[in-house]
Amino acid sequence: MAQDGRQDEAAALLAEALERYEQAGAGAWAGRVRALLRALGVCPGPRGPRRRPAGGWESLTGTERAVPLLVAEDLANGAVARRLYISPHTVNTHLRHVLAKLGVPGRVAPAAVAHHSIK
Repeated sequence: MAQDGRQDEAAALLAEALERYEQAGAGAWAGRVRALLRALGVCPGPRGPRRRPAGGWESLTGTERAVPLLVAEDLANGAVARRLYISPHTVNTHLRHVLAKLGVPGRVAPAAVAHHSIK
């Protein structure tokens, strides 16, 4: 359909399919439809409700929780990266996300929040 110059019609049908897949909880199929929509130049938007809160210790992903705990052991980004099998740049990105989500300054503050959240 899209190859025949009917991109608008294809996008509308794909948007309907995306909605139905999301309602049915078929995440893999919804992902495929999102990729097709992007190929047509359509931005499908956010993927639905998030299960994690927007802020606080509970809002952190597993890796975002691991990074400040390793930093609390006085490890540099390179050492944290080697422990988690990620790049030092990714460690830095996770630290920035953690600082923003926790609303704290500096590299050591997330470790204090982690210490209080784990108890």
